[in-house]
Amino acid sequence: MLFAVIVQTYLNHRSVHPELEAHVVGFPDIEWVGSSLDTMMTQIPKLIGKKLESMSPLPISFDSGVDKALNDFSSHSVTNYIFVVEVDILPYFGEPEKVNVTLPGHLINRIDKAVLDKPALYKNRSRFLAMAALELLKEN
Repeated sequence: MLFAVIVQTYLNHRSVHPELEAHVVGFPDIEWVGSSLDTMMTQIPKLIGKKLESMSPLPISFDSGVDKALNDFSSHSVTNYIFVVEVDILPYFGEPEKVNVTLPGHLINRIDKAVLDKPALYKNRSRFLAMAALELLKEN
């Protein structure tokens, strides 16, 4: 899932590098301060993960607030930037349970091909099916 991060920059009189202050939309208690965008982009997903862990299990209708942040972005001053970070939220829906499903062979082949084409995204059949189920359940 994508999460919006609003980053403010300001000059520190003790340094030539600008300071960065990041806030995750929808999570007012997640804040990061530093001077490196690279560090921010690795630390923010970890902070989001810790927050999601404390909220586990997540409701099916969980919303990260990205759309709202993009709509509201025009009201921010020129010293603010928006970044979007991706966090895998499937582990925060509770303990996995094993089930048996019967699917047509052609459909299984298509799922397997999708997993092979995007292994970083889907990882395996179960994850593919879980992601598809979440999308369908979110719409209802």
